[in-house]
Amino acid sequence: MKLRNRDLASYNNALCCRCISEPAVSIDYIQKCLSVLDKEKDFEYYVYIKSIEANCYRDMKEYDKALEIFRGLVEEINDNNNPLLGFLYTNIGEIYMEKNDFEKSMEYLNEAEKIRRKEDKNLLSHTLIEKANLYIKMGLYKEARSLLEEGIEISYRNKDMEYIVKGSYLLAEVYKKLGNKQAIIETYKRLANILQKKIKNILHFYFLML
Repeated sequence: MKLRNRDLASYNNALCCRCISEPAVSIDYIQKCLSVLDKEKDFEYYVYIKSIEANCYRDMKEYDKALEIFRGLVEEINDNNNPLLGFLYTNIGEIYMEKNDFEKSMEYLNEAEKIRRKEDKNLLSHTLIEKANLYIKMGLYKEARSLLEEGIEISYRNKDMEYIVKGSYLLAEVYKKLGNKQAIIETYKRLANILQKKIKNILHFYFLML
């Protein structure tokens, strides 16, 4: 996904504004991106920027609007094996989870897992960890543990810090429910070790820039 500097700046601004809980401002940047976007030429970029828009509405609890955007994107993809569908279905599953519609959430997360196991194994961890979160909400802790263990291993291989951290905290929660104190300790020790290495790398880079 190669973008012009101007478009990349708007895209990054949209991401940053969402991260600091400014969804309305993020949507303004998204509209700037979309106004100059060649959708046919940069379809993947179009899907991701529209997904940020959908998630901004999700952040504002406007779930129906978010689902409308995501479903519209799904309809624009003709190839049932397109890896983008794994991304979209995961997001839809998360929204239904937030709406406490666990049946619908499971339906979409299962579809996302099926696609990603076949077409997008590097991001499979995201779907597995989100699906594990759903299992936790349903009180199915053993099922959640299995998915988390697999998802976390993939995240470690990919050095995906966001999902290493998210998965590890969820796994510790599961072990607590299952009464496995030693596993909680080992999970946090492993997480602390990689965070310590990450901080050392950041500090090393910082001092090199001085």
